[in-house]
Amino acid sequence: KLFIEAEKEAIKNNIYDIRIDTHMKNLYMQGLLKKLGYIKCGVITLLNRPDLDDNLRIAYQKHLGK
Repeated sequence: KLFIEAEKEAIKNNIYDIRIDTHMKNLYMQGLLKKLGYIKCGVITLLNRPDLDDNLRIAYQKHLGK
């Protein structure tokens, strides 16, 4: 529900693309994003996070129309 409401709110505010990233091991989130129509765009690296052992994240994007 959170993603659907966020998409509605984005459209109300003339925002037509949403980007999100998730950890490579977070298979649940990857499945959810795919189910909701988000497209895998590539891999990003989180900078300035020396506290993390793994800075790589999968990036997703969804175009909301218009």
